[in-house]
Amino acid sequence: MQWLVYAIDKKSKRVASFYIGKRTNKTLNTVIKTLLNSNPEKNTHR
Repeated sequence: MQWLVYAIDKKSKRVASFYIGKRTNKTLNTVIKTLLNSNPEKNTHR
């Protein structure tokens, strides 16, 4: 069985990253690493 892991940009409502794979920490970490390497802007305005 394959799982879809994704991250959505809160501001633009667009998919920021996704990965399809087994339900493991490795799959989740792939998305997290992609987001961290993209130099996301820290939202300081609320």
